[in-house]
Amino acid sequence: MSTENGNTAVSAALPGGHQIKQPIIFTGTGTEYAKIYFVNLALSILTLGIYSAWAKVRNKRYFYGNTLLAQSSFEYHALPMQILKGRLLVVGLFILYNVLSGAAPAIAGILFLGIFAALPWLILKATQFNMRNSSYRQIRFDFKGDVGEMFGLYVILPIASMFTLWLAYPYAAYKQKHYFANRTHYGKSAFSFNGGSKEFFFTYYKALLGIILFFVLLGFLVGTQHTRNFVEGFKKGFTQKLEQQTHQLRYVEPQSIQIENMPQPTPQQAQQPAPTQPKGDVKKDPKTIALALVFIAIVYGVIILFSLVVMTYINTRLTNYIFNNLKLNYMRFSSQISYWRLMWIYLTNTIFIFLTLGIFIPWAKVRAVKYKLSCMSVYALNLDSHIAAQNEQVKAVGEEFSDFLDVDVGF
Repeated sequence: MSTENGNTAVSAALPGGHQIKQPIIFTGTGTEYAKIYFVNLALSILTLGIYSAWAKVRNKRYFYGNTLLAQSSFEYHALPMQILKGRLLVVGLFILYNVLSGAAPAIAGILFLGIFAALPWLILKATQFNMRNSSYRQIRFDFKGDVGEMFGLYVILPIASMFTLWLAYPYAAYKQKHYFANRTHYGKSAFSFNGGSKEFFFTYYKALLGIILFFVLLGFLVGTQHTRNFVEGFKKGFTQKLEQQTHQLRYVEPQSIQIENMPQPTPQQAQQPAPTQPKGDVKKDPKTIALALVFIAIVYGVIILFSLVVMTYINTRLTNYIFNNLKLNYMRFSSQISYWRLMWIYLTNTIFIFLTLGIFIPWAKVRAVKYKLSCMSVYALNLDSHIAAQNEQVKAVGEEFSDFLDVDVGF
């Protein structure tokens, strides 16, 4: 089975038998999730964000509970108070940094460096929290990372990439994904990712080439006579409106007000120029405001659309590559996400969210998740026997995940 991006094919054979395809199915609907989403949103606003911890648990439990593999769903076990503690920690550090920025900038700078140095630890704790609170058939996942190695992946490599004008960033991204995949466990078994960095370089460089071609094409279009005429006409109309308004604001003649027995001005007062009306007293022309809004909308629309195209391409290609090179013992994984199909979903979701002023968000999220999961499958000779073996190993070891610092520091 080959992938549309030319990734490594997923083997269909195992020693001693034939693999059985187990598709991943999402059974949730946008209407069901919308009820949860809007209740969570309302309660989070009413409680000034405190309920957002409970909202996150409800959201995750809905999506986990509606994700089925071999007719069994995933489970999410985190408690809202654990998430709330992590968020209070982050908010407290943010408030402390802003207070110190005005009162003691030097101390604020030291605090910022400390937070930056602690970033690998924060990522490690957040990843462990989410893994350890996720399970399938009562067997939990885990992430066995190391703070020192995380520091190298998230601090040293990105900084080193800066000195190569980010040309080496694909290698940093590869090392991060490789580390996470190989340090993730299901029960006592570790996942294994055997892909190389070549696909990461090819994907990121192809995206970079697309960005360069986009700006070259944009420059070419701007350089054509018709485009210059359009831009100049737009600028001329916009500038004329602004100049007209500025002229009106600066040279508005004061209204003559006649009141009986008003004292006559002295000769010195009569020679002084008449006061003009303040700028804010005259409303701007609606056409001028409309032109400005149209221009801003066009600029932001192009930026959002282009960013969506690039990021969707990178995420789709690398997701397919990682899953198609991932295994757990004798189990194999497959991902066949179509870039064009996913791009269409993201694009229409964005349009619907904009037209409905955000009301379509829960339907958009379910729509995207349902499609991506429908493209993923697990190949195993006997999934039930593997789960049973993992269950026996976990019971024998009796590993406990509790940790007083095991809190979710992510949002």
